[in-house]
Formats: sequence, structure tokens, C-alpha cells
Amino acid sequence: MFSLFGKKKGKTKITDRIFISSGAKQNAIQQKIANDPGLIIITWFDESYNQVKRMASGAEIYLAKEIASHHVQNKNVLFFEHYPLLTKECELLQKLQLNEAIFYSSLDEPIFMHFGGEKMISLMEKMGVSENEVIEHPMISAAIKNAQEKISKEIIVEHAAQCQAEWFSKNIMK
Repeated sequence: MFSLFGKKKGKTKITDRIFISSGAKQNAIQQKIANDPGLIIITWFDESYNQVKRMASGAEIYLAKEIASHHVQNKNVLFFEHYPLLTKECELLQKLQLNEAIFYSSLDEPIFMHFGGEKMISLMEKMGVSENEVIEHPMISAAIKNAQEKISKEIIVEHAAQCQAEWFSKNIMK
């Protein structure tokens, strides 16, 4: 059936907040934690988990593979990064039954670099976008989703990794 108002029951609203650099993303997360002490941060990779643990003391941090729906009930959730494969993200979002998922990313992350992130960084700098300015629009979320779908077409067998960069080196042939 269709929904009269466009939102399907059980569908998670995705919001992407993109920063030019990892440093700017980390600053924004630290500020978000200060304003929302009950915030839950989810990471996909062990290296990211350790990085967030070091920079965000006091925050509740989980690896995606270890979190359950009872951890996130009635709490704000922030994803530290995207997983390269959309299907894994969708499975987790469905498992957690989130109404909204907010992803913080930076253009210098491997998933963006795979699709010309350095060109986007250069363009943003030429346009006068400050490093700490967030870029957020539904078209960006749609573009990320399309990128994840393209990546999934390149994968025959997925190999586990400790970080996003290692994931790309193990799973994407160049």
C-alpha cells in the first residue's frame, strides 16, 4: 500500500551532516555531546570506536555489531560514519527501530575519497565554505545512498576490516 503523506511506517529518516575535514566533524561531535549528555554514538569499525572513546569521554559509544534496540530507546543517536554497504546500514536501522538516524561524515573519509572527495573539498573551499560549516541536504543523503549501492555492486565477498580505509583496501579492487 502507499502512504498518503509519503512516510512509510517503520522507515527511518536519514540525515547526513557532512564536514570538510575529520577534525571539524570531531569538533561538532564534541559540541553535540556537551549539549546532549544522553547521546548515543554508534561506530562501524573498531578503529573508529577507539577514536571516539578517546575524544568523547563520558558519551555512550557502541560498535554497530554490539548495539541492541533497548540501548537506543528514547535517546538521540548519532552515527560516527557510514558503512560502505547500504544493506548493512539498513539492517541495523531496522533492528534498532529508529525514527531518525543522523550520520556525521567528513569529505576526507575513504567512502568520500572513493568518489572524488578531494575534488569536493577543493570545490567547497573555493566556494568559501568554512571548515566547521556543516553541509546538510536530502540530496546529499540520496547521493550517499547511491554511492553505497554502487560500492555493493563491486563486492563479491566482503572481508572484515578494522577501519573504513582498510575495508576499502580489502574489498574494492582498483
